[in-house]
Amino acid sequence: MGKSTKDVPDSDSKPEEQAGRKGVPSPLKWVGAATAVLTLVFGVQQLIGVITSHVQRNRQVKELLATSEMQEQARDYAAAWSSAEQANRLTGGGGGTRAAEESLAMDWLENASAPDEQQFNDIVEKVTPVLDRAATSAQGQRKADLLAHLGWAAFLQSRDGVYGASPDGYYRQALVADPQNAYAHAMLGHWMMWNGGPMGEAEGEFDQALASGRRRDFVRRLQFAALENANNEDANLEMVRVLNAMRKNSESVDASTRSAAWSVYSRALEPDPWNTERVVVSTRRTQLLASLPPPEQLATFEWLFDNPGFDQTSVWLRDFYRGILADEAGQRTEALQMLRAVLSEISPAGSASGLRDGGAREAVMTEINARIARLSQP
Repeated sequence: MGKSTKDVPDSDSKPEEQAGRKGVPSPLKWVGAATAVLTLVFGVQQLIGVITSHVQRNRQVKELLATSEMQEQARDYAAAWSSAEQANRLTGGGGGTRAAEESLAMDWLENASAPDEQQFNDIVEKVTPVLDRAATSAQGQRKADLLAHLGWAAFLQSRDGVYGASPDGYYRQALVADPQNAYAHAMLGHWMMWNGGPMGEAEGEFDQALASGRRRDFVRRLQFAALENANNEDANLEMVRVLNAMRKNSESVDASTRSAAWSVYSRALEPDPWNTERVVVSTRRTQLLASLPPPEQLATFEWLFDNPGFDQTSVWLRDFYRGILADEAGQRTEALQMLRAVLSEISPAGSASGLRDGGAREAVMTEINARIARLSQP
């Protein structure tokens, strides 16, 4: 029998070909495979680096926006602005950072103050580019909000003697974009009173701002600022009427507004210290008492000043005014009790405090005695 050729190598074959036939990779194939693996590894590492960088950036932006919000709540607007700008740069204006910066700009203008060595214009120059850019592309209510605050920025600049576009031009543009806009109506009302315009028209703007239901606290703050700046009897009486409406609506009143209201009541109800022989009913007092129905006048006065935080040195003076208002409201028993208590407290010489003039004590006692005598009659 002849030998089988199955296991006999071909004598004409090369060693490399023989190795290939046995399934052993060549060196070039090993190199190619290794390169492919390394390329994949490096690609994955790059992808991981990109993802990690993105996550870290988002975390940093989130932290900056949270910091900016806390600084804004603390009224540290300069620091809040710096944090918001950093977040905006990291995202190129994306991720909500631009909207946050715009809202911060409006809030800063609403609460702008100019301490020593600083001007309103310093704030305005920082924020108006942001508001200008946003207003060009915004629509509806947002556009109106931005335009109204640009008008307010122009008003603040005028306080520093820097005059450019008229504030009311911005306000009226805002009302074209959003006819019910609370900011535009309130700021326009403020501007009217600032320039000595008709109070009825200005108050009409505030009424429309309140009717919108937005930012009622800000609208009231601007309304009282306008009334205090007017500094006349009509504005004082309007302040009392506004406070009465706020009481009915269960709105809150800040300490500054209470102080302004106390000045109004004090000027109207304190007797003339130089007329101690009779009860002096001045024109100012008559107008105040006629500004509201007497029961509502009394209720508003008590709502404003009958609280634990009231200045204890002026409690007797408060009760004197309240006695007058109770008498006018027809609450004879309550008025009599209150006025008698006040009289017993201030009768000793020098015991009364809180009046603008020392001679007013005698005038107060004269008026109290006259009212007690009348209220004591059947």
